[in-house]
Amino acid sequence: MFSALVAFLVDVREDPFPDLSLPVPGRPGMHSALLLWDLGLVEYAVNEHTDPPRIYVSRVLRTD
Repeated sequence: MFSALVAFLVDVREDPFPDLSLPVPGRPGMHSALLLWDLGLVEYAVNEHTDPPRIYVSRVLRTD
């Protein structure tokens, strides 16, 4: 799980909004994306006003 989260963070640093990311309903500025190997879902926010953009992970939902 940890390696999937690290891989997600590396990818999202290159592109803050990957192809499969979706906005989270009812939470402005939040997005969700799948982790590698379908291990779960990560919710995150991107502060685009900084260079480079800052990514804040709010929660990781694990699939069982």
